[in-house]
Amino acid sequence: MNTLMNMHVAPRDLTDTETRIINAAIEVILKFGPRKTTMNDIAEAAGLTRQTVYASFGGKDNVLAETVRFIGKRHMSQVSVAWEYCANLTEKLQAYARIVVLDAYDEMTGEDDPQVLVSNHNEAERAAYQEVCEQHAAMWAEQLAPCAEKLERAGTTANRLAQLIVSTSLNLKKTEGDKGKLHEQLSVLNASVLSMAGRR
Repeated sequence: MNTLMNMHVAPRDLTDTETRIINAAIEVILKFGPRKTTMNDIAEAAGLTRQTVYASFGGKDNVLAETVRFIGKRHMSQVSVAWEYCANLTEKLQAYARIVVLDAYDEMTGEDDPQVLVSNHNEAERAAYQEVCEQHAAMWAEQLAPCAEKLERAGTTANRLAQLIVSTSLNLKKTEGDKGKLHEQLSVLNASVLSMAGRR
């Protein structure tokens, strides 16, 4: 499943026009990269005037930031649905890695900028990225809460382990240039989490 390109339902209360702009921004950024993308490119892809795009978001920095939020919340929604069909922590880790890391990695391969859509190019985008990380970590902390005693014996907490899962997963997506090695690193992460949580 192509996670990034199949985001045609707004994960938050965006207007139809805003959703149209964000979907167009994703399409254009995947094609040109965030640095080379212009507001004209986004407006043209959305079939709107440049003035409409500016009126909706105020500028390119805000479009990039909202795109990060859009993708992050879309991933959370997809993960929540997938987790309903997972029988254990192993399957939840695998589902998270597939949706948030592997599918997104596939979308990014072939781009001149390997960090397209996940880099922090401006202050607004960095803030949005941090929000997404915190939201994902909160989602994971809830899943790990039943393992609190075992995690404490392992020298950590559900919150700390949740932050590790999210930061490692997202950083691997940005920095690992080989999909085989990406799978290996994710396997190590998952094995570490399962060992600390005492779960399968």
